[in-house]
Amino acid sequence: MRKGIDSLCGLVRNEFAKDPMSGELFIFFCRERRRVKILLWDDDGYALYQKRLERGSFEMPKGDALHQSI
Repeated sequence: MRKGIDSLCGLVRNEFAKDPMSGELFIFFCRERRRVKILLWDDDGYALYQKRLERGSFEMPKGDALHQSI
């Protein structure tokens, strides 16, 4: 979870073949699912949100795909 905006945009372009400026939310979890980062293009720039849980972990959506549309 060391990646910043530029590195996450690169992942979105290269791994998902998506445009990070599309307005979609891109959500990245650490392996333990205790930390999450959300990348969003907001009209005039990127917003990067992050959250760390002190207890427990985030629940993952059902499915095997790396990219999911909800």
